[in-house]
Amino acid sequence: MKIFNKSFLSLFLITFMLFCVILLNTSFVFASEAIKVKDYIKGKFPVIFNIYLSPLRELYEYEKEFVDLLQNLPEEEQKNLAKEVYNNGFTLEILEKVKKWEKFVISTSQSLIPRVTVIVDGLPSVQPATGIALNPMGTTAWVTEEVRDDGRLVCVDLASRGLTPTPVATGLNRPAHLVVSGIVAFVAGKIGDPITLMRIDLNDGTVTPVSNELEGGLSGVAVNSALTQAYGVSYGNGVLTRVDIDPSSPWKW
Repeated sequence: MKIFNKSFLSLFLITFMLFCVILLNTSFVFASEAIKVKDYIKGKFPVIFNIYLSPLRELYEYEKEFVDLLQNLPEEEQKNLAKEVYNNGFTLEILEKVKKWEKFVISTSQSLIPRVTVIVDGLPSVQPATGIALNPMGTTAWVTEEVRDDGRLVCVDLASRGLTPTPVATGLNRPAHLVVSGIVAFVAGKIGDPITLMRIDLNDGTVTPVSNELEGGLSGVAVNSALTQAYGVSYGNGVLTRVDIDPSSPWKW
């Protein structure tokens, strides 16, 4: 009986020691796998993310996956998801959100296949170019160049890929915006002082002033299909201007 008790006690002690060793090893593995969130995200996100992601404290498998995927998202979405962790804590639902976003970003980037083809390489006579417009068939391009006191509008034959642009109108000083409709082009810019809107006949290059009352800081020009009204917008003061074009008179101030 005593021998049995001693054997049982020895077996129990051995089993207990093995259990303690396994438990210590498991704790060591878990401790080694856990990484403090501040250390893991250092240099990967702005400093404010130390606060946003502070509820994570230590990162394990799912938390690390979340942080790794979060890096690939747009900045605004990074902030939104990080704030959600700060307000509600980390959940598998948030992990699923970041996975869906990451798939969307990847699919979007893959769909942006380069489609750029060089038509004319090197146009020293139209540099620096400030505007471009195409005819409906895409066979002809009109380009404005900005050269002090000698700005001009040129024509580029895209079908033949000719390297020599054909001048259409000269003496435009500093044209900044170009609109082409049919056989008429409208060019706006510091052609005079103040900014002037000019009408150019693409057949013979005749330049006709339309208005010299456009607001400064002009950032865009549009003309209606009937060629009776032009619109200009200024980035400096946010003014949208309408110019009524009188077909019967080239001068409309």
